[in-house]
Amino acid sequence: MARVDRKRDSLPEEMRDEKNQLVRGRDKLRVWTEAFRKLGSEENTNSFDPDHKDVVERQLKLIEEKEGHRERSRLAEEYNRPLEQKEIACAIKKLQRNKAAGLDGMINEIFMYGGKELENATFKFFKEIWDSEVFPQEWSKGLIFPL
Repeated sequence: MARVDRKRDSLPEEMRDEKNQLVRGRDKLRVWTEAFRKLGSEENTNSFDPDHKDVVERQLKLIEEKEGHRERSRLAEEYNRPLEQKEIACAIKKLQRNKAAGLDGMINEIFMYGGKELENATFKFFKEIWDSEVFPQEWSKGLIFPL
């Protein structure tokens, strides 16, 4: 658990009030409370600084771009990692029985009951596809049966 720095989380010892006088104690809390009350009031429309708004928006855009770059880097790292055998095992476990075969004639039950040897062979096959980033052209085809 991180340690809390009490000096940064507390008010300063003294503050200046609306008359620019240094105040302490309860007067300091009154000044602080009043400042935040004014910030939220509708009558505080004259203090809007459009130049400062532009500066803040530019800074926000830079932060968002940096965060977006971090997210893209994280995703690239995740998607470019090597294929793992446990992913193949997990995919096989999710297969359902009694589904129609594809153009290759393979039914799910072949993988479901093929054992560890078929899982290993399937992993080697998909690892080659993953590493080379080239998949069989036949996988781009499909059959559509009108009902």
